[in-house]
Amino acid sequence: MNIKLFIITLIFSLANFAYAGSGSAILSHWSGQASTNTSTFLYLSNVSDNTINVSVTFYDDFGNPTPATSFSNFINGDTQLSPKSTGQILIRPPSRKNGFAVIEWSNLYGDDNQVALVATGLRIVVNSSSRRADTIIPINDGKPF
Repeated sequence: MNIKLFIITLIFSLANFAYAGSGSAILSHWSGQASTNTSTFLYLSNVSDNTINVSVTFYDDFGNPTPATSFSNFINGDTQLSPKSTGQILIRPPSRKNGFAVIEWSNLYGDDNQVALVATGLRIVVNSSSRRADTIIPINDGKPF
């Protein structure tokens, strides 16, 4: 009986280990167009004590990957975030596009963070020098993932 209990415990421990140390979330909407000053910013805060790998893939309305315009405060070729830091990604394609994005993170060096990122989207439309509309896009209800 003890062997069965040991095997079951081992299986559950390995299953939890396989899923620990990574996470993902969805930015439900982004839009952008350079000529109309429509942009979406994605703010990603690493709330852990360790550097993490970060990947964000933006998709347009037709499911085509769309490259980000710029990255701020990321390290290692815009693929990692330092501990307790916030990175910013801007998407503003030349022509009008809308879509969603998939945000993924994973641990480095065997670190075991259960959650590491908090994220928020911000859509900005500037109609003129005196008119601007901002929309906050919640990600994961503001909870870390």
